[in-house]
This record gives sequence, structure tokens and C-alpha cells, in this order.
Amino acid sequence: MATPRALTAFSILALLVAACAGPGAGDPEAPAPESGSRNVIVQDDLAAYSDLSAFEIVRRLRPAWLRYRGQSVLSGPEREGLRVYLDGSFYGDADALGQLQARNLEEIRFLDSRQATLRFGTGHTVGAILVTTRR
Repeated sequence: MATPRALTAFSILALLVAACAGPGAGDPEAPAPESGSRNVIVQDDLAAYSDLSAFEIVRRLRPAWLRYRGQSVLSGPEREGLRVYLDGSFYGDADALGQLQARNLEEIRFLDSRQATLRFGTGHTVGAILVTTRR
């Protein structure tokens, strides 16, 4: 008969395996769930703030994207790490989001440093923000 400690360890292991086996687990190219995802801002969210810049929307809806280990990416040594890509091409740093109006955007997506490095190469210490314009 298994001890309570062994049952607890087995339960934790089972939960970890189940979490890792979900769709797209470990695949940075796998599409994120659209609604309620912490890594994407979709058209419906953008429409509610159509008069704001992409920077202001990110600052309001996903402020964690603009922080790195508790520090703002807008100042300090990690500032160069956050990169913005517009329709797949490099566009600038976080400040560049201020030039993009929400009414022209389809989606804003965040890639962590690992995902951004796999997709775009080195130099993404704090990740990347991908902006897709309306077609």
C-alpha cells in the first residue's frame, strides 16, 4: 500500500505531465488561445481602445510585457532587449509602440525571450512584441 507521501508525489507528477502534454506545449509557433490569453491582445480588445496608441494599450492591458524581472524595460540595461516587430519585420524598441494607433491593428502578441530568440535570433533578452496590422 502506498504511503500518503508517495501518493502526493505521484499526484504532483501526474499534474505536471498533464500540463506539459497540452496542445502546443513547448512549441513557440503554436497559436495561443485567443480569448483571455495573457500573451495576446486581439481585435475586440483593440476596438475598445481605438483612440489609443499600441503602447498605451499594452501599458493598460498587459503591463507585465513592459517589465523585466520587476524593472521597466523603458529604462536601464535591459531596454534594448524588448523588440517590436510590425507584420514580421523589425520596427523598433518598446517606444515604437507609441507610433502605432489601435484602429489600424489586428493583434498584439508577446513572445518571451526564449520564443523570440527561436523565431528571430539572439538579442531578445526580455522578449518581443509582434504587432499585426489590419489587412
